[in-house]
Amino acid sequence: MVIRMLPKRLYLCTPKFENPQILMSSLRSETLLLCSATNSQISKPHQTMSQCVDAPEMDTITQSLGFLQRINALTYTVKSNGKIPKTKVELTPFGQLLANLPLELDASRLVIAGALEGLLRPCVVLAAILSTSPHPIIKPFGAGKSFKFRQTLERYGGRPITEEDLAEGQEKETVAEDPADTLLANLSAYEFWCREWQDVKRLKTLCNVDDLSVEVNWDGTEKAMSEWCQQHQLTPLSTVGVQETIENVMGIFHQFHPSFLNDPNNLGIKHIYQPSSLHSCQGLDHSEICLQKVYLAPSWFLEPSEIETIKGLLKVMRHQGLEEVLSVAMQPSADATPEPSELRGRAAREPERPVCAYFQKGICSKGDSCRFRHVLQSENERPLCNFFNSVTGCHKGAQCIYAHVVDPSVAVLASKASDIRLTEYEKMDKVSPDQLYNSGDGVLLLGEGNMSLAAKITRKPGVKVVATSLLSRYEFIERHMSGGENLYRIESSGHAAFFGIDARCLSPDLIAGANNVAWYFPLDESSDDLSIQQELIAGFFRSLSAAVLVLLKGSAPGSASDKMAPKLRLALQGDQFSRWRVHSMSQANFWFLEGRHAVDMSQHPYQLRSSEDREFKVERPILYSFSFRL
Repeated sequence: MVIRMLPKRLYLCTPKFENPQILMSSLRSETLLLCSATNSQISKPHQTMSQCVDAPEMDTITQSLGFLQRINALTYTVKSNGKIPKTKVELTPFGQLLANLPLELDASRLVIAGALEGLLRPCVVLAAILSTSPHPIIKPFGAGKSFKFRQTLERYGGRPITEEDLAEGQEKETVAEDPADTLLANLSAYEFWCREWQDVKRLKTLCNVDDLSVEVNWDGTEKAMSEWCQQHQLTPLSTVGVQETIENVMGIFHQFHPSFLNDPNNLGIKHIYQPSSLHSCQGLDHSEICLQKVYLAPSWFLEPSEIETIKGLLKVMRHQGLEEVLSVAMQPSADATPEPSELRGRAAREPERPVCAYFQKGICSKGDSCRFRHVLQSENERPLCNFFNSVTGCHKGAQCIYAHVVDPSVAVLASKASDIRLTEYEKMDKVSPDQLYNSGDGVLLLGEGNMSLAAKITRKPGVKVVATSLLSRYEFIERHMSGGENLYRIESSGHAAFFGIDARCLSPDLIAGANNVAWYFPLDESSDDLSIQQELIAGFFRSLSAAVLVLLKGSAPGSASDKMAPKLRLALQGDQFSRWRVHSMSQANFWFLEGRHAVDMSQHPYQLRSSEDREFKVERPILYSFSFRL
């Protein structure tokens, strides 16, 4: 609870009740959410919102529908033009994607526009930061704290404090901050926390823990993380909140398969912070704050051109009513408009006086006694608004007395957020599993069902295959009628098959000779519980990372790990990638997604590890490729 003390005179001047938020909002996000409802009664925004205690204007709802239609989020038709219009609304696939993202509508458009520029990760992080309060970097409260906050922003790559800043503020306590630099500094702060706290602790866990079949509390105590964040002026809850939002957003993207996920820049690790050496805290013996000059700067993982593009996207998101500004003509009210003849006469008599900016908006109450000229001006003739094309945007919107002229570069970026299309699964490039391996490859196939795929790969010359099964050799032959024939083909051609292999407990010796590890359609048949499947995936990635680290022990991190670590291919179907949290599980163990393809399983009937020898019906299979990076 926050109690604010006000002077009695000021308190008596305040209104008893504030205006309801529903009357102050554009209702775009609210309309989109209502239209996405499965209940046909709720999905009609006009009828639903008309039942609110403080019902908004029907024209506002209609305008929000028009905006959503312009960005290709929905289509609507008006059936009745009565007091409460009856509309028929149908969401497009793009609109369904926007409605499912756990972000504000403008933040969602920021992410999508950034993804079209190959900047998916930084824009997702920025959108998550904007949706989290407070931001990761601690902002001290109270007078005299502004200068310290600017120092913190500078440590995270913010604009350095100059003598001009100090002169403009007159005192160090009042040094102003740039909103764009503040957001980019928070982006750097989050990447810094991910790398220097999370990844360091995870790496220590993977190197020191023997039994990785169960999840380990890798981040130590909450107190340890809280102390580390305090030393680097970060808010622990905010960083964790940003991480959860990022995971949810990426899960939704992989559920809808938008076309920008095929861009290698959006799949790989291009924008992941990878320092050559770990951060070393300085000055902690004399201060509770790490005194290292720079913790992390955006330029360490973003190109200058990419930073400028992100700043342009932030301008787009901050604009209030950008589409309306491009089309609405500013007209003063009739009550405050003198006769045209009077305007011409006054303009001829007093050309030296400046134009009344308030008259342009029809709100000048002084009439003929006004010291400024009352003449109509176009947008090009009025003084430019200094805030409209800035990162913060002009919060007055159409009520601003200055001209809102859109920067052409901003208009182009705004239009790109409407160009996104979803990829139809049937149009994705399909690959056959046996065509992925060439001569000289060593392939480790996990959970190989009846080993039909392994038997077919053995026919390719120069490919070394190791097939595995969770079952014992006797159980495997008993449960799979064709398993014995496939097993004979594998072993008779000089390849190997191992039994009783749990993917959550892989040994370094098993993957030592393989430069490819593949697991097609992992499944824990013991339970249909979603958490069981998530634990299976998490245990697999931990085990594989621990085994790879043993093989890489003694080699320098970076390029050496790229050459020595095997490539990982994981085949999943439907929305398993998002529901099983594969994206977060893989990155938590240093496996980064670098490609995805639809899988053609028509020539490879897969079988579950079950008591019946039956085919496993695969629906919408996708093969995800990962690389291991430290």
